[in-house]
Amino acid sequence: MSIASLSAFARNAKQLPKVIPAMYQSAQQGMIIQNKWSMRADKYAPEDYKMMFEKLTPTSYQRNTCEVKNLWIDTKWGDDGNSREELAKRWHFITDRWLAFHTQLLPALFGGWAFLGAQAYVLSNDSWLPSAFTGTSAENKKAYYEGKDLLRYKYTPAFLNENKFKLEMTFPVPSEKWNDVHEKNDVRRNPTWAREVAQFYAKYYPLHIQKRQITKAIMRSMGMCPSYPLFKKVGATTRMRDLFECIFTEDVLVIKQGLVEKMSDEELFDYAWRRFMAPADKNLSRAELVQRIQDYHKFLGPEILDGKHPGLIGTYMYLIGYYNDPAFLTEDFSDLEKDDFSNLSTWSRDLFMKRLEFENGPLRDQVEKHVLAKKAERDAKLAEVAKKQELEG
Repeated sequence: MSIASLSAFARNAKQLPKVIPAMYQSAQQGMIIQNKWSMRADKYAPEDYKMMFEKLTPTSYQRNTCEVKNLWIDTKWGDDGNSREELAKRWHFITDRWLAFHTQLLPALFGGWAFLGAQAYVLSNDSWLPSAFTGTSAENKKAYYEGKDLLRYKYTPAFLNENKFKLEMTFPVPSEKWNDVHEKNDVRRNPTWAREVAQFYAKYYPLHIQKRQITKAIMRSMGMCPSYPLFKKVGATTRMRDLFECIFTEDVLVIKQGLVEKMSDEELFDYAWRRFMAPADKNLSRAELVQRIQDYHKFLGPEILDGKHPGLIGTYMYLIGYYNDPAFLTEDFSDLEKDDFSNLSTWSRDLFMKRLEFENGPLRDQVEKHVLAKKAERDAKLAEVAKKQELEG
C-alpha cells in the first residue's frame, strides 16, 4: 500500500481542474452503461438472476452470492452493436464508485470538516485515486497503476496461502497441478492444469460457502476498498460478482471478434491489468502481454462463449497469482546489513556490541582515570611515609 506523501498530494492537487470535469463525464457515461446493462439483464438474463435468489450455506443458512445463479455473462453484448470500450468503462466506473463511497464515508459520519481531511488523504495516496487521474498526464497514469498494484502485491500472498492451506487440510489435492497454480508471479503456469484446479475448487469450495475471512482477503487483494470488520459477506461477494460479470462478458467479446491483435498497446495493457495479469512495475512487452492473455483464454475454455466459467475463486486464484510475490522491491540481502534507524543509531545496535563498545570506550577511560588517580594517591602516601621515615632516621 502506498504511503501518503506531500509530493503525491502536490502532484495530484495540481490536476484537480482537469480531473473534476473528467470525473463528472466518466460518472455520466458509467451510469448510461450501467443502465444499459440492467436493461439487458431484464431482457436476456435467466429468471434466477433477475430474482437474485441467493444461495444459502448448508450449516448456517445465511444468504450468500451464488456464482452460478447470481452471475450472468452477456454472450450477446457484441452482437447488438455494443463495444468492448463500454465494458472497460463500466469496470472503472464500478471500482471508482466503491472508492468514492468508502473515502467519503468519513465526512458522512463526522460532518463537513472531515471532508477536507478525506480529500487530503485521497490526493496524497495514489492507492485510492479514481481512474480519471489516468487521463491527465503520463506521470499520473503511472502513479495510478503502481498505487493500485501496491495493494495487490501487499495482500495477494496472504489470500493465496490461506486458500491453499484450507484446501490442503481438507482434501487430498492434485499436488503437481495444485503447486503449479501457486507458482510465483513470473513463472508461466499451465492453463489447462489451472482450469482443472478451478473446477475442482468450484466443486468443493464454491463462492457461497467461503469464509468471511477469505472474502475479506479477496477484497483487499483486489484493491476494492478497505475491508471493515463488520462488512457483510454477501456484499463483498456481490462486488466480486459485479467485476467478473464485466470481465467475462468482455472476454467473450474479445474472443469472438479476435480483438487482441486489434488493440493498441495501451488498450492491451489496460485489458490485461484489469484482469490482474500485468503488474505495472514489470513493464511487459506486447508479446508478453499477448502470451498471458492467450493462456488466460485457454484457461477459460470454449465454454465461456456459452456463458459458463471454470469457477470464480479458481479463476481469481489463477489471475492474481501474477502478484504472488513482492517483485516490485529492488532491495537485496545487502540492505539487511544497513542500519534501519539511521536517526536513532544507538537504538538499532546489538546490545552485546553496545556493551563491548562501552567497556572498551567510556568505561575503560573512566576506570583508567580512576586507577591512575588511586595510583597517584598511593604514590603520594608512599612518598610521604618514606620522607617521614627519613626524618626520623
